[in-house]
Amino acid sequence: MILQHKGINIFYSDVGKGSAVVLLHGFLENTTMWKDIVPKLTKRNRVITIDFTWSWTNRLFGLCTCYGSNGRSC
Repeated sequence: MILQHKGINIFYSDVGKGSAVVLLHGFLENTTMWKDIVPKLTKRNRVITIDFTWSWTNRLFGLCTCYGSNGRSC
């Protein structure tokens, strides 16, 4: 599914019923890393996965990803 917020498309899935479990992936990953665990969790839970990408995360939350020559964020 796609949620549009502040002009940004956020891809997510929301499956199952019961207590909510939110699965977040790490840097340079995506929601496909949860493909084996989601079916098991949905037997008793509502499972929400969100695809975080740096491009929309920066615009949505105002994060800075530029770094100076000294490695410090600007």
